[in-house]
Amino acid sequence: MTDQLPAEITIHNGRSSTQLRIGAWVRANAVGLGLTFALFGLVGEGMEAMGAEHDTAAWGVPTLAAMVLGGTAFAALRGRVLGVHHRGPRWHLVAIGAGSTAGFVAGLVPPLDFLTGILAAGTIGGAVQLRRLRRQAGRTRRSTLVGVGGWLLGGLAAVAAAILVADVILTGMLDLADEVNGVGGFVAILALVGLVGGAVGGAIEGGALRRGLARAGDQDDG
Repeated sequence: MTDQLPAEITIHNGRSSTQLRIGAWVRANAVGLGLTFALFGLVGEGMEAMGAEHDTAAWGVPTLAAMVLGGTAFAALRGRVLGVHHRGPRWHLVAIGAGSTAGFVAGLVPPLDFLTGILAAGTIGGAVQLRRLRRQAGRTRRSTLVGVGGWLLGGLAAVAAAILVADVILTGMLDLADEVNGVGGFVAILALVGLVGGAVGGAIEGGALRRGLARAGDQDDG
């Protein structure tokens, strides 16, 4: 049960301090973004199967709505990890989902849209959900910059993973082309994009925040 609420108050030498458990934070980010991109792929492919042409309103509206839903779930998973340290209104979650979707659309073409979507999700999520912890950790500007840099690296890692896996699928290097190509392969690649981007970005962002909180706790003890 403690792993579900890793942003917790601990007592040391009579003083309270906040801890962030990185494992749960990384999982929340990875699963949340993996779900976001997988939903985008599933609904997009489903709309095409129903006859909607790509890049038309009939295809785009439900597909982007699915991405907003996934982005909202991403924010909710992060909020669950933060627990009492983020009790913002529900619309905050939807705003993060909409912002990550807008970032994805701003990328215009793949794989740039993967990068901009992941960067937007992590950056907006950090700005909305981590304000209290960043103030508590001190050096708010530095923590924010590290978080943005972490999500940029996460997006780049996700793009690299997608290109590598797509190349493996398309060339049949693993003799699995028939099994994973098509809709299943496309959705799997998108899910991988989110998983890798969320894991890398979340690890860097969470690691920087954890170190800041530990440093602030040491200063209080001093």
